[in-house]
Amino acid sequence: MPLSFEKSHHLLQLLDWLAVELREKNWSMKAIHGLMVTSNTYQMESGLGDPESSNRAKDPDNRHYWRRKPYRLEAEAIRDSLLQVAGQLDATLGGPTIPAGKAQESHRRSLYFQHTPHTQSTFLKLFADADPTQCYQRSQSIVPQQALALANSELSLTLARLLGRDISRKTAAEGQQESRFIEQAFERVLGRLPSEKEHQASKEFLKKQGDLLRDPAALTRFEGAEAAEVAPGDEPELRARESLVHVLFNHNDLVTVR
Repeated sequence: MPLSFEKSHHLLQLLDWLAVELREKNWSMKAIHGLMVTSNTYQMESGLGDPESSNRAKDPDNRHYWRRKPYRLEAEAIRDSLLQVAGQLDATLGGPTIPAGKAQESHRRSLYFQHTPHTQSTFLKLFADADPTQCYQRSQSIVPQQALALANSELSLTLARLLGRDISRKTAAEGQQESRFIEQAFERVLGRLPSEKEHQASKEFLKKQGDLLRDPAALTRFEGAEAAEVAPGDEPELRARESLVHVLFNHNDLVTVR
């Protein structure tokens, strides 16, 4: 949708002001980024709020930008987020390019992987990585393979087990019970506390998973599969908690900025 003359004029004024700020801050992009993310505009809520609100009635299509529209994270940010919340992200700067096929086992940041028209990480490609055949343009997509990658990839499973154990260990040391684990899991993975409905559903999930894992005869063993990098927990309760974290890795809020 083309901008009106008035909006274009305001946008040019904003760009001019930012250019002056960049010069006065000694060309520090970090300072400019800090200025942007702490601004009132950047921190606007993406939710519609009250369905009967006057803003929604006046501008249902958000043409006047009174709220921020949700958008999906870039492919690299999704992979790095999984590593970060599990405390496994290797933030070392510099070094040689990493083969794209190592994306499931390496914990380096995603920007260090080979990314050419002929060599791309399958995991990143599934999440609409920058297209090297189209001048590295980015697009957003929602396809079933993305959910399958978060559910079945070796990286996702490994990190879910590591994070589940980390939260279990910390809550146990604090003398906290199951409810605290659920709260910590939501905070670590989604950056928020669970709603009452989510909390209750998580408690029921942990109970059902625990009961199922106590009965090995009810489980189906996969033959011929390679051994996982991190084996599941020995106790049913721990394995159930690891599974809950794995479920949260597949939550829409993990890959969405609101």
